[in-house]
Amino acid sequence: MTKLLIIKNLSEDNQRKNLEKSIAKKREQLKKLTKKLDILHIELENIKKEYEQRIGKLYVKDNALDIEIIKYKNIARLVEEGLSLENAKKELEDFWLNNIERDFSHTEFTFNESIEQTQNIPKDTNEIDLKKLWKKLILEFHPDLVTNPKEKEKRENIMKMINKAYKENNLEALRLLESKLFIEETDPSDINQLEYVLVEIENLIIGLTKQYKTLKMSEWFAWKQRIKKADKEKKDIFADLEKSLIEDIIGKTKILKNLKMQLGIDY
Repeated sequence: MTKLLIIKNLSEDNQRKNLEKSIAKKREQLKKLTKKLDILHIELENIKKEYEQRIGKLYVKDNALDIEIIKYKNIARLVEEGLSLENAKKELEDFWLNNIERDFSHTEFTFNESIEQTQNIPKDTNEIDLKKLWKKLILEFHPDLVTNPKEKEKRENIMKMINKAYKENNLEALRLLESKLFIEETDPSDINQLEYVLVEIENLIIGLTKQYKTLKMSEWFAWKQRIKKADKEKKDIFADLEKSLIEDIIGKTKILKNLKMQLGIDY
């Protein structure tokens, strides 16, 4: 009887050691994946910012000029048909206002109709879950709950991550953070707890892998690949597009200026 008990204990001990080894391996994998994801996210954010600063604002200006050119071409057409400049402007303004009013009325009707159909539906489930999870994590990891300076500092960093995810309405990020914090804070002693931790780490890895794949399918990752290729050739990836847009804007500015001059409008 004693021998059987010893064998059982040895078996459990081996099982525990195997689980601990698997957890340690998965932790390392999770750590590397998290770092990899963070680096890619920062890289793509930087590319997006540079694009918006150099290219995005030029597209906005270019589109605004398109609208202005269409507007003054229509005014010129109405003047050619015999209307005075002021009447042509007014007719065009009335036309635009009528279209806006029509579109707004349709939108308002659709919106009111949607309210009637959904007024009995409870608040968005994701929003409720987000707030509940946020409160739970705050109660568990608030810095004021501890006195040890190192632990307090650690919790302050955790709170920043919690609040960031909440502010961005990112329920998935909060859930991943909850699992990660549980894994880091828990020191399981029994086999069932070890198995649970292992599963949680694997779920985290699956979630982060999906995020990484999503980023790799994004527009900004495609830009990253193009920038990498251009860097090897010592080229500025945005330069040609920037130059083309600036030339386009200059050309459209001249067209708009000529249209206004023909109508006797000060540019």
